[in-house]
Amino acid sequence: AADDERVISVLGVAQVQGQTAFVHITVVVPAGQDERAVADAALREQGARRADPRDLRSAEFSTTGLVWDQFEDSDPNNNFVTQNYNSGDDPTGGGESALTNTLATWTNVATSSFVFQYGGLTDRCPSLVRECQGSQEFDGNNDVAWLELRGCCTLGVTWYSTSVDEADVALNTKFSWSTSCTTEPRKYDAETVFLHENGHVVGLGHSDVDEAVMYAYYGGPRCDDLHADDEQGISSLYPGDGSEPEPTATPTPTATEDPDAAPTNTPEPTATATATATPNSDAVSVTLPSGTNGYATTGGRNGNYHLLITIALDPPADSASVSIDLFLEGAFYGSGTGSTGTDGTVTFKATGAPSGCYTTVVTNVTAAGLTWDGNTPANGFCK
Repeated sequence: AADDERVISVLGVAQVQGQTAFVHITVVVPAGQDERAVADAALREQGARRADPRDLRSAEFSTTGLVWDQFEDSDPNNNFVTQNYNSGDDPTGGGESALTNTLATWTNVATSSFVFQYGGLTDRCPSLVRECQGSQEFDGNNDVAWLELRGCCTLGVTWYSTSVDEADVALNTKFSWSTSCTTEPRKYDAETVFLHENGHVVGLGHSDVDEAVMYAYYGGPRCDDLHADDEQGISSLYPGDGSEPEPTATPTPTATEDPDAAPTNTPEPTATATATATPNSDAVSVTLPSGTNGYATTGGRNGNYHLLITIALDPPADSASVSIDLFLEGAFYGSGTGSTGTDGTVTFKATGAPSGCYTTVVTNVTAAGLTWDGNTPANGFCK
């Protein structure tokens, strides 16, 4: 890009088929022109108003409000977002590789469960982008294309909604582009812009960290690597196995019935199982940490997607085996077995646990030199 130009980002709000939709616009501000005036003109060209804090929520990193529902349902086989590419009018000849590189970059965050899947080439025009023929509409596809976008200064747009899971991206063919991920005079790097735009597709807003991919200003080619702030953002929305400290093992209760089905009226059992006595008959008790009652939630749009259940042994016993049954509204939901850490606790994670009231029954404890007293303290948690 030219040294006398600045590239900024602005977020707008519009209505599409009666639904609130957001448009993220990357805007080139010519030398000597006011950023806000140029951004407002780009918003008008897209038929959108400037988004304000009431439209969004924010944290250390900001989020756009888009969270893909398939990562929050009970089906582990659909945990990916498919994105397709229209290579027509690609001025670079290498746009497909530039795009798929960014899919891998966002997917390969070790602490996040988010996955992009490449759906291949398409001849569709991204249906949410205003410059496509016909009216804007949700067609159920997440498409990326090159178009001649309205106005003098719009470099690219990403349209999405918080009520319908769809996101469409378009870059402007009126500008000069490269795919080398190196600085070339008066050219913008396509992979750098795709990487930023796909951060919005993931659900992230702009970062205040100037080294982050999601920083609101284009600072030259930036490919492959994310900043810690970007990784924290995607991991907060879609926590992965490494996103939080865990003990030696964190078994996941396995649901044996459809969690969306109406619970049966199975009476809640009481803990009766007793571990086999060892030669040393010192007793060990089960406790649930005070203050939290042993329960916590994490992940998802509101931080309550997964249910965590922490069991502690008194006295603390390292590498003890603990088994539990988990009940939802009095009906059996799942079970798990895990080992305690050096602090004598083990945390179980019920992934994607549905709303409702839970209770936990410890069914067995085996600890070297100790005998479990067979009791589970009264407990309960509603989410």
